Amino acid sequence: MERTDRIDLDTGTAHGGFSRIWIGRLRAPVAGEITLMAEADDGVVVTVDGRDLIDGWHGSERQGRFEAEAGDWRPLEVRYFQNGGTAHCRLFWSWPGQPRELIPSEALSHSDDDRRRGENLAAGTEKAVVPALVRSLRAPVAPPVTQWTPGDWLLLDERNVLSVDGARRVVGQPVRHGPPVVDGAVDGNFQPYVSVVRDVESGRWRLWYNVPKTPGNWGESGLALLESADGIGWQRPHRVLETPPIQFGASVIDEGPAFPEPAQRFKAAWHKDNGLQVAASPDGVTWRSLAPGPVLRHNHDIDAIDWDPIRRRYMAFVSVAATLDPAWKEPRRIPHMSTSHDLIHWRAPWPVVVPETASPHEQGETQFYSMAGVVARGGLLIGLVKVLRDDLNAEPGLTAGDLSDTRPHAGLGYTVLAWSADGENWRRDTEPFLDRNPEPATWDRAHAWADEQVIHGDTVFIYYGGYRLGHKGERFTTRQIGLARLKLDRYAGFAATGSHRASLRGPVRTWQAGALTLNADMRGDLRVALCESSGKFVPGFSFEECRPVRGDAIDHPVSWISGDPATLAGREIQPVFQWTDGTLFAFSTRP
Repeated sequence: MERTDRIDLDTGTAHGGFSRIWIGRLRAPVAGEITLMAEADDGVVVTVDGRDLIDGWHGSERQGRFEAEAGDWRPLEVRYFQNGGTAHCRLFWSWPGQPRELIPSEALSHSDDDRRRGENLAAGTEKAVVPALVRSLRAPVAPPVTQWTPGDWLLLDERNVLSVDGARRVVGQPVRHGPPVVDGAVDGNFQPYVSVVRDVESGRWRLWYNVPKTPGNWGESGLALLESADGIGWQRPHRVLETPPIQFGASVIDEGPAFPEPAQRFKAAWHKDNGLQVAASPDGVTWRSLAPGPVLRHNHDIDAIDWDPIRRRYMAFVSVAATLDPAWKEPRRIPHMSTSHDLIHWRAPWPVVVPETASPHEQGETQFYSMAGVVARGGLLIGLVKVLRDDLNAEPGLTAGDLSDTRPHAGLGYTVLAWSADGENWRRDTEPFLDRNPEPATWDRAHAWADEQVIHGDTVFIYYGGYRLGHKGERFTTRQIGLARLKLDRYAGFAATGSHRASLRGPVRTWQAGALTLNADMRGDLRVALCESSGKFVPGFSFEECRPVRGDAIDHPVSWISGDPATLAGREIQPVFQWTDGTLFAFSTRP
């Protein structure tokens, strides 16, 4: 066999959109358990003895273990791809008594067979087996992050997670308030669309939703308004506002009291005449159109607008009935996105989420009721995607007819999370974030379609449309608006159970902060080490010197016996977290 170089690729930003495969043998340095760790931007899979030890093609699992005898040569394959931005791929190892280090060249070799296979791959006579891609219609290019500046670092953001061991990723679970906050029979709501704003000056909450334009009219809507002191209890009766004609939609933005054009402080959007229509208001009560007719045409009746505070532009999410897969018998509702700087002129919309056929949740006829409720947290835009399964019934054992629907199935719906690092391309979960109520015959048993997020202190208020029967059943009496709450930034995390110690390693970035806090729910204890780029502990910042963190808080302070993080400014630092029996959701660096 021939020796080869270390796996230590770094091309900076000189090259984009490429892949590389290393094929050869790895010699075990000791007997027992050996840990391999990979760093890659974008994705990497490491295979040892024909088994995928590290599956980091799109996820954050960048660490794995295998057993060996000292001197064993094990077949090794490393598959890597790069989509854009910076490009690097490195392979490390460690074992008891040996800290993490780059695997040296003397431990890597390849045979004549390995060389011939590489030549066949390069010539195209053999195809490489790569993991199934998460379906995306545009190649995501996440902006690189190079510094630990003061801010919030969510573990929802894969850029903040280099490797995880002994913990599983979990999706946050909002807690339902209980009864609906807006009632179909009392308040006239008949759609799942809602906007909520808390006025920064008065502290008053306002909620906009759809009522029938006339009694029993399911094709035209009015815009109704309720007000509240706390976002939970709403003052009756509602007001039906003066607006241009509306088919469906209640998407409202408040630009705030400092907006330079007070007569247009509030913006609203809805669907009418085959497209997105927009209006403005000085007070959120009286509305005037910003343009005659639709400003963005599309072929399905769901529209929402949001504001992107990072790029300072408007976003539109519109529904398009499309056949994006030849296997689909009929067009499906697919959310499309566009952006604008004035709400009048929009880019051509592009699809942002599609069904993921590899997910057990999205078999059958999966489609979407658009996306909305976007907030900015930790450098991400985080939105709510309404999933529709129109091929299922909410109540097992009942027919669609039992659920007041004349179709083959009554349908069910729930909400998943989507997030974007660049404001245009979105990643998402397929596991429900806000699922329909598990209790039979409840008011939100069939659908739980989240449409709005309001950050209030350390809590996110999530407003959603709840259906009791299904997609079409008794729309004037069984569609309500509900409330669920989530602790701030707990959209996703990594959970460990029992006494097994889990670890999570962040990337190496230049430290430009002072204090460190953790957003975590710890029944056991959690400790943090700050490491150099080599993986060695910075003196004074080891796990042993870190005071343990316990309990449930969004801002646990982290401290070391003698180390002060403010003294590390300008150094390349890698945070490493170890814990037992608890969930880590995010961390924050403070000035």
